[in-house]
Amino acid sequence: MRTRRLSWWTAALLSLMAVSIPSHAETVRQVSVDGIYDNNTFKSSGGASDVITQTSFYLARRDTSARAGVEYFYTGDIALFVRSGERHFTAHHVGISYLRQLGKARHLLSAGWNFGGRWDRAIYNYYDDVDGLLYANLKLNLSPATFLRMGYRMNIRKYLHLDASSFREHQTSFTYNTSLPTRTALKGDVTYGYKGYTMTRLTTSTIIVSPPGGRRRGGGPFDQSGVPQTVVQESLPYKSQVTLSLRVSQSVSPSTGVNVQYLRRLNPSSGGFYQSGLGTGYAEDDDLFDDRYDYQGHEVSGGVSQLLPWGSKLTVEGGYLIKDYRNNPALDLNGVSTGQDRNDRKHTLSAGIGMPLGMTSDLNLWYIYGTNASNDPFYTYRSNHAFSFGISRKF
Repeated sequence: MRTRRLSWWTAALLSLMAVSIPSHAETVRQVSVDGIYDNNTFKSSGGASDVITQTSFYLARRDTSARAGVEYFYTGDIALFVRSGERHFTAHHVGISYLRQLGKARHLLSAGWNFGGRWDRAIYNYYDDVDGLLYANLKLNLSPATFLRMGYRMNIRKYLHLDASSFREHQTSFTYNTSLPTRTALKGDVTYGYKGYTMTRLTTSTIIVSPPGGRRRGGGPFDQSGVPQTVVQESLPYKSQVTLSLRVSQSVSPSTGVNVQYLRRLNPSSGGFYQSGLGTGYAEDDDLFDDRYDYQGHEVSGGVSQLLPWGSKLTVEGGYLIKDYRNNPALDLNGVSTGQDRNDRKHTLSAGIGMPLGMTSDLNLWYIYGTNASNDPFYTYRSNHAFSFGISRKF
């Protein structure tokens, strides 16, 4: 209750600050359409291919003065699946973002809030949620080449059909960024996240699951029958995570840049809340079924970017991710525990080209390749190929 009251009071304060800005106003409209082919949309051993159309809408009013600005916005996303129409979903949010420069050094204060939700078709309605986000950041310019950013955000999400998975998340971060005379940029980041569940008791839910994403053969709460399944959920009080990252970027020439990053995840708390066997939505950072708080590990990534003629840009990236889950048992294909916690080793490689089409439109082409090796064979896959073609236009 206290968190909810704080959210409403903070949102109200930001709104009052926003309307007090004498401004020059403009309206921004943008529509993006992406077509994606993925030969393993469920990211599992038996995942099926599909073609997805993702359409995004952005509508905003921007009010600016000499040292401040505010933006009132609406965002909408619609995902349509050609082969698995039961996976269609839509998400909509409204919000405010606020910026102000401080002092002669032009330190930057930014804050904002948004509120909205996601809605799915009946078979996948366990994803349905209502959520709100508050954030505040302060960027301190320590020198012309160095700055320190401190940030806080609070995310509240209520799942409408999996109530025990509803949560409140608090996250603080500190980022140090400096540029060297050698055209090298160094970025270090420390983030602490705390995730508390709104329920700490056993609950049961009945939902309908259909193939192929909900299958764990011979075991687990979900099967391919397409009939209601009963799920018993046990929500732990909280879990937390510390992430440490270091990124080095180097300008090789006026048109070429390279970067490499190392990231480490550490879980101070031993708890973990875990859902298994459900078909996921089309997202890699899935809070519900692949929660980053549930695993520790290392991530090494890097890439190169090259400016091309006509304002185009080529980007090639690769990464290796180690995910060691805690209190998340690895199961065999019959749903029987192997006596070990799940651990994954994931490789990714991607390449993309972005190019402007006139003054108001952009074209993006991407190819992504991935593999995942896991001691839980349900999550093992090889040769995952995804192709995307996207166009965005401002009005």
